[in-house]
Amino acid sequence: MLKLANLTTLALLAAAALVVLAVFPSAPAANAQAAPGGDPLDIRVTARVSGKFVSAAGVDPPGFDVDLVRRFAAWHKVRTGQEARLAFSYSSTVAPVLEAVQKRNADLGIGGITATAERAKLVDFSAATLPVRSVLVAPPGILDVKRWRDQLKGGLRLGATVGSTNAAEVDRLAAALGGVKANTGFASNEAVFEALGGATRQLDAALVDLPQYWTTGKQKGLVLVDSVGQPQSMAIVLRKGSPLKAEVDQFLESFTHSSDYFQLIRRYFGGDAEQMVRLSRGQG
Repeated sequence: MLKLANLTTLALLAAAALVVLAVFPSAPAANAQAAPGGDPLDIRVTARVSGKFVSAAGVDPPGFDVDLVRRFAAWHKVRTGQEARLAFSYSSTVAPVLEAVQKRNADLGIGGITATAERAKLVDFSAATLPVRSVLVAPPGILDVKRWRDQLKGGLRLGATVGSTNAAEVDRLAAALGGVKANTGFASNEAVFEALGGATRQLDAALVDLPQYWTTGKQKGLVLVDSVGQPQSMAIVLRKGSPLKAEVDQFLESFTHSSDYFQLIRRYFGGDAEQMVRLSRGQG
């Protein structure tokens, strides 16, 4: 009887153990459920300091592109449960941004950067963040809307920021017109605008991105003479084959059609910019 009782007791204990295992999974499985998003996603961002697109470190507001990637990080967390941590480094020109992404020293590049076929040989670009045109600007009375090409080739000084798409347009115009005194060595848009003003003016005209004219050139009393080149788009820079590209594109496809997107444009670039973007999408 004792042996039978012992066997009965062992059977009951085994059954109880099975019940406990069924109710309380092993420790690793419990930990996995407790952290649904896994480890945080660390995203290194190299940002070109550029007008309303990227402010210098610690300056508020941070800039259109910075706000955009912050919204992406928040969207990623809501969608996946995984925190996305952004770490920023800064440059003053486009070339170091492209190089950092290409060499895998950064995951994303931002700073009012235009997606071009030439740059796309080195890096990938996200879906468009903002449509853009190169525009010719000048102090009042320098250029006539109908005769500016003839005036430029008479020896006027035309400038743009170094390494920019505007610099490429300046070189193209100088080659096509002849006689233009081109200067594409300016480190920033702010430097270009400074060169267009004052008694010691260094430039007679410049090519800048349209949003830069809205936010700075217009305030300085400069005249928008004409659009130059083809319509293009600004975008976020990613390395070739980046696993982030599909997710960034998915976010942008949603966000750039939202009211928050147009509020962000209005915050940084004003009502004219918002209206231009709406018109470009047939939403005027």
